[in-house]
Amino acid sequence: MAVEASSIRVLHVDDDAEFRELTAEFLERMDDRLEVVTAESSEAGLSRLETESVDCIVSDQDMPGMDGLELLRRIRESHPDLPFILFTGKGSEEIASDAITAGVSDYLRKGSGSEQYELLANRIENAVAGYRASRAAERAQRRLRELAANAKDVLWIYDGEWDDLVFVNSAYEEIWEQSRESLHAEPTSFLDAVHPEDRERVEAAVERAGDGESLDLEFRLEGADGTERWVWVQAEPIMAGDDVERIVGFTRDITARRQREREREQYKRIVDAMGDGVYAVDEEGEYIDINEYMAALSGYEEEEWREGAPSQFLDDEDVERFERAIADLLSADTDGGVRTVEATLHTADGERIPIEANLTLLPREDGEFRGTVGVVRDISERRDRERELEQYETIVTAIPDEVYTIDAAGYFTSVIPPAGKDRTTTGYDPDELIGEHVSVLMDADDIEQGERLIEDLLSDPDRERGSFEMEVVTRDGDRIPNENHIALLPMDDGEFRGTVGVLRDITERKERERQLRQQNERLEAFVGVVSHDLRNPLNVARGRLEFVQEDCDSDHLDHIDRAHDRMETLIDDLLTLAQEGEAVRELEPVALDAVVRDCWATVATANATLQVETDLTVQADRGRLQQLLENLITNAVEHGSTSAQQTEDAVEHGSTDSQDGGDAGPDVTVTVGPLDDEGRMGFFIADDGPGIPEADRDRVFESGYSTAPDGTGFGLPIVAEIADAHGWSVTVTESESGGARFEIAGVETGD
Repeated sequence: MAVEASSIRVLHVDDDAEFRELTAEFLERMDDRLEVVTAESSEAGLSRLETESVDCIVSDQDMPGMDGLELLRRIRESHPDLPFILFTGKGSEEIASDAITAGVSDYLRKGSGSEQYELLANRIENAVAGYRASRAAERAQRRLRELAANAKDVLWIYDGEWDDLVFVNSAYEEIWEQSRESLHAEPTSFLDAVHPEDRERVEAAVERAGDGESLDLEFRLEGADGTERWVWVQAEPIMAGDDVERIVGFTRDITARRQREREREQYKRIVDAMGDGVYAVDEEGEYIDINEYMAALSGYEEEEWREGAPSQFLDDEDVERFERAIADLLSADTDGGVRTVEATLHTADGERIPIEANLTLLPREDGEFRGTVGVVRDISERRDRERELEQYETIVTAIPDEVYTIDAAGYFTSVIPPAGKDRTTTGYDPDELIGEHVSVLMDADDIEQGERLIEDLLSDPDRERGSFEMEVVTRDGDRIPNENHIALLPMDDGEFRGTVGVLRDITERKERERQLRQQNERLEAFVGVVSHDLRNPLNVARGRLEFVQEDCDSDHLDHIDRAHDRMETLIDDLLTLAQEGEAVRELEPVALDAVVRDCWATVATANATLQVETDLTVQADRGRLQQLLENLITNAVEHGSTSAQQTEDAVEHGSTDSQDGGDAGPDVTVTVGPLDDEGRMGFFIADDGPGIPEADRDRVFESGYSTAPDGTGFGLPIVAEIADAHGWSVTVTESESGGARFEIAGVETGD
């Protein structure tokens, strides 16, 4: 239950004086319970916190000297639970992750307009409510300790993350055979006593409880002497808003009840363990009993088995193998032997099923043979696996990468060069490496990395394979970057026997990664400047304008508001242009006519007309392709009625991109069709407007080039970036009607 309060005192830390003042005015206007005090730096905020009492701290991230995350860490040293909200204009997944790790209460991006401040006020109220609820819960816990002192069940309380054991009574020590002190020191150490076979299920239930679900399960504990004890656990989460504040539950010893259930289960397992199918044959070779599964497997009823002979259900050769196995059992010294026979079962439907039968003698009477019992298993899947193994062996010899196996000590037991090669990629013959230690090809650090991965695979039964990057040392001493994909060889009675691996040369990929890192570093620097250094003063200006519009009415204010919109559009286009240069995502078949019509429906086309003259299917990133088409269609519609003379005049007066701005023409026709040039696969977007002067066609894709007074000059550069990211080319020429025609070539077509 949320704890209400008459007032909430907020400390706002930000190095921008105008933004601090604006934020305070918005918050106090939205909720009269909020009282905002400010600090111009992290150091000033710490000083105020030493002398004043606050209920919540709101802080920017990027500030001179100490940034917001470092301020959070300093505050957590003395105020571990005080709500702290990071309110920043420069956000990223990395900052959000670091903030969560450091213990931030909430994370919020700055934005324009009053809605973001309303959201901030709501986050402050929720955080303070949870904080005060936690304090109330601590008082309730003291009372719980008094009531739980003599309880036989284990009563316990954890925080929502299972990181802090708030309370546990003394019954824990008797049931868990662990001290409460050890549990307080390591709150999740109770999992150590959970039976290994139940631990994964219990861990999953614990995680669900931390997400707000009720907990109700039974599992085993394993004592130090190997004895087992069954317990029943129930728990409920205590919520503070959308967050789990506490998890409260009890644990009860149910060993006696489970023991009775176990005895019944053991009996059932004995029956089930008799095999997939069970039959009995007397000394004359006649079937005297079969189970239901055997009847279902064969399709014959039990009575048909009794009336039939072995030759009805088996090949003659298989009958002889059974007879030899029985004779072998009869000649043995004891009656406890088992013989295994593989055969083919004939079903009532005419199907032939491979089976494996384990035979043993029925107990003798006065030394006389009374017959045999057989436990039959369908081995169709095993036979399929054997065939699959043969196929895998063929595939391994055909793959373009190097395949090897090593034993548990790290010595090569087999090496298969890439398909069509006699020598390995390292310059050695395969036979030269057999019996050699992996250190002949790997340095110590890479060997250690591989050993850690093998340990991880051995400790995680659900993980089958893994990979790591390394350098292969060739016979000549060269070092080649490789990706090493490894999997464990099948265990032999649970004993580690070694690994199988595939080596792939990643020289080209590493070079691409290096180039991509350099590109991303430049992009991050640019985005940081645009998103933080430009947006922050723009947000302040927008906020101030809202206050002015409330106090007076002037046509000048509308001009200011439009100027703000223009600035924000410019920033958005800059960011789009910066980010469109990234590599496209996975390509997929895209119907060009369908995506063109989708674009036409989403852009302002006024009275323009669309003609689609293609049914091409292209391989593309659909989202990027749609943005490319939207930009070209918008340009065509907006400039279709602009005269060639207007275009030339605009260029003469220093304007830019002749296809990026202007008024929509009422009679423009936009045509999309396939390229008909031999050897050039692709499509075009054309209009019947005045076109682009030939002297200006090389400039239209330059950033910032625009002829329109309110154009940003980034529409066509974005088109060029998207085309380049796909590996396409884009050129501008004249359409058949004298308008502009943009040609996209180098496109892969088809499904």
